[in-house]
Amino acid sequence: MEFKVKGVRVRVSLLFWALLCLALVFETSYLMVIMLASIIFHELCHIVCMAAYGVEIKGIYFEPFGVIIEKFSDSPPPSQRIVVALAGALGNFIIAAVFAFVHAFFSSQMFIYIVFVNLCLGCFNILPVKGLDGGDVLSAVLDIIARSKKVNKDKILKLSSSLSLFLLCTAAVFSGIFYGFNISLIIVILNLAFVCIYKTIC
Repeated sequence: MEFKVKGVRVRVSLLFWALLCLALVFETSYLMVIMLASIIFHELCHIVCMAAYGVEIKGIYFEPFGVIIEKFSDSPPPSQRIVVALAGALGNFIIAAVFAFVHAFFSSQMFIYIVFVNLCLGCFNILPVKGLDGGDVLSAVLDIIARSKKVNKDKILKLSSSLSLFLLCTAAVFSGIFYGFNISLIIVILNLAFVCIYKTIC
């Protein structure tokens, strides 16, 4: 499915819809619905920040293992790239803080889910993995360091990506053993595995 919003091309892959439907069938807590809304908000934070720096956006693509934002113009300076990269996670943390505050006065299981999903999404995206926000931050920091000293940027990014995948998989296994496996966790692991293996190697 493809359409345009104010000249920006938006494409949602069929596999993305298939994974969403699969999650909705097996997840009775609607965690995936909250996750989808949180992901959209996360990307909107990036887009608003890009617009503030004058970065023109060509397209937004919802792929099965992530959201890709394609830009017309060149990347902004490293300092601005760091701000843009952190904007999404910061937005998630703010949403989590707001609903945690509201939950203190109006208790609701839904509010707990919103806090949980946004905290996980924010923490997940700041992992130093190539293709994630944390990887973009690390890449920008390495570009700044490279001005004064030589660094092997690709090697560092691949190492940090592989280590992050290993740690997350280890945490997922222990979580599954003690708390049970669920489709949401599996999708998150597949997401990071795809980013680490495909985007790092290609």
